[in-house]
Formats: sequence, structure tokens, C-alpha cells
Amino acid sequence: MKYNQQAVDDLLSPLRYVNLKDIDPNSINRIGEGVFPEITTLDHLSILDLVTKAYQAIHLPTYGRVIPGQTTFTSASLTTSATSVDLFTVPVNQTWRIMGISSKNRSDYEMTAASLVLNGKDILALGNIDTLTAAYGGVITDINDNLIITGGSTLSLTSAAAPNDDVIFEICYDLHQQ
Repeated sequence: MKYNQQAVDDLLSPLRYVNLKDIDPNSINRIGEGVFPEITTLDHLSILDLVTKAYQAIHLPTYGRVIPGQTTFTSASLTTSATSVDLFTVPVNQTWRIMGISSKNRSDYEMTAASLVLNGKDILALGNIDTLTAAYGGVITDINDNLIITGGSTLSLTSAAAPNDDVIFEICYDLHQQ
């Protein structure tokens, strides 16, 4: 099959100087929908269609966001000069299910009692946090699917006393499917 070089250049020229991250794959129509009706461009369109499908398969399922149901971790630090720390703020238009909270290093931090606070209101008393962080491998609480937090909300931890060493809290969550 002889190719009409002008038709191929008409197809490729607009793409030569465009960064792939600036192309919205949803705006590229599929072959056969009358976008490029010239017969001489069909083989090249087949290649472009394969490239587009490969890009979509990697980048479009989540647009870079967390995949629902996939376990993810985040962390926050409580310093020796503070009695509270914001553990995280859920992004707008997301809902997180908190699966567990732990301190990274097993230790007696001398904080005594602590509680989880959501948007400034106590929601869960943790009791003697020193016993929890020293005796149970750092695990503070296993949430058991009971703590679902919606977008824009902030979860904090407040202790009765400042710790005697910096504490790194790890939070295990997943993007909750509603």
C-alpha cells in the first residue's frame, strides 16, 4: 500500500510539539468514528490507537489517585514540645476508611492518656497510650472498619502530656467505596 506522505504529516505534525501529559486521552476518538476519513492514514491511526490505549490502561483508571480498596499508609510526627498532632486531612471528594494507627517505634513515650479528635471533637479515647505504644509493638488501635472520614475532615491525636521523644504515627487507610 502506497502512503500519501502529506496525510501522514497532517496527522503527526500537531502531535510533534505537544507533551503527552498535556493530551487528554479521552478526547482522542477511536478509529472508525470518522475523525480521519482518509484511507492512507488508517495504518498510522491504528498505531496511534494502540499507543493511546496503552496510555489509558496505565494512567486513566485512577488519574493518579488511590485505587479504592487498596491499603495505603501515611504518617505524622508528634514532637517533644507538643501535645497534639494532625494525623491527616482527607482530600476533598474522597472518603477514607481508617484501618489502624500505630507508633513507628515501640516505646514508653510518657504521654499518659490520649484520644483521637475529628475536626476538633473527641471521637475515641485511647486510654493509657504509653501502655499501647510500649507493649503492643506500637499498635495504638485497630479500628475494625468503624472509622470512616469524609473529604475535608482532619483527624488528630491529642495526648495528656508531651512525649519524652518524638513519635512518628503511622496511619493505615484505604479509599472507601460507598
